[in-house]
Amino acid sequence: MPDTAGVQIPAEATCTWQRQARAIVSSPRIVLRNFQLPAPPMKADIAAAAACCELETCLGFMCSHYDPNPAPLMVYNVTFAFGYGHLQVRDLHDSEFMKWAGGRTSPAIWTHAVASRTKTSASSRRCAYMYHWPKGSIEKGMVCGDCRAQANRAYGNNCNDFCSGFGHTCSQAESAESECKVIEAIACNATPPASDNLLCTCERT
Repeated sequence: MPDTAGVQIPAEATCTWQRQARAIVSSPRIVLRNFQLPAPPMKADIAAAAACCELETCLGFMCSHYDPNPAPLMVYNVTFAFGYGHLQVRDLHDSEFMKWAGGRTSPAIWTHAVASRTKTSASSRRCAYMYHWPKGSIEKGMVCGDCRAQANRAYGNNCNDFCSGFGHTCSQAESAESECKVIEAIACNATPPASDNLLCTCERT
């Protein structure tokens, strides 16, 4: 895959992006946080772009574009950068390149920086930016769509309790397997078995 530094990449969100084969570095003004995002093979950047764009202080993200064994749905580890000012990046180390037969190499890490963002009025959003949901409330950082995430049951055994914990109302509740794979829709006040994950869609009251 060629280095496309500076190329504008359209995203399924209200942002445009600059993509480059470099890694993001933390700084006093930039905090890095890891999330797990489900996405079809080779679509991690699109899923991450949609998630990052809705987070008002997200400056960009980095992830690998290498799928050794693509499946219909995979979970990707994506690192998001939050803060203010300019995103800081560094050149890749030798260990951060994929090595192919014949001595060919290609970058294993790609950074997408927000080039422009069409701001949405916070008061008109369905929910608070998910970055502002209580820290640790999203189980394993598993975001399953706009205003929808896997709930950490320490913050509520049902979606009514979970959402109300930060001033929101449950609009949809589901029991699920891992990686946002829905088993069935349930009532907002229902508690699924401990073996199932709890997916909550929370909206402003």
